Amino acid sequence: MSLSYKLLKTYNSLLINHKTINFFTKNQTRYLIWLLSVTRFDEPVIKNFNFFYKNIPDSISSQVNINNQIDLALENNFLEKKKSDIDKRSTIITATKITMDEFEIYRKNLNIKI
Repeated sequence: MSLSYKLLKTYNSLLINHKTINFFTKNQTRYLIWLLSVTRFDEPVIKNFNFFYKNIPDSISSQVNINNQIDLALENNFLEKKKSDIDKRSTIITATKITMDEFEIYRKNLNIKI
């Protein structure tokens, strides 16, 4: 069995068995939101809506689409919103535990280094 076939078989299995993986790999915008929400940085980063707007190129998605995709992820409990302690007008977007856990499964099974 070729390596690409094994990876495809693993990927399909992950899609079937894990809701967050299935959700976030549907399109480029969701995938980038997923990567940005689970990535840990050396310095503290405030992951508000502006963070996602700045880090997802306009050529991939508009701000309206980014908002819509984040809202869908919030409805499915894959992301959560919190009011910022520093700036009460700002809303922080964080990955839920299930999103973090399933990302680790995805990363390990597909041997992705982040």
